[in-house]
Amino acid sequence: MNVCLLSFSLPSYTKTPIKPGEKGEIKVTYNGKGAFPGHFKKTITVRTNGVTELTRLYIEGVMEEAN
Repeated sequence: MNVCLLSFSLPSYTKTPIKPGEKGEIKVTYNGKGAFPGHFKKTITVRTNGVTELTRLYIEGVMEEAN
């Protein structure tokens, strides 16, 4: 699996093979340093060797200004 990231910290994900019907996990953290507070929407592209080779995950939220 390859994960392409912009504005995210290094992801952690299931490194062992995932068989059909089984589940894996991807953990990412949005790094908003240097960005303006407010709404954000980011895309993570996951590439696998499965029938569906590319899957896009959308992460959306509101970044607040640090105190």
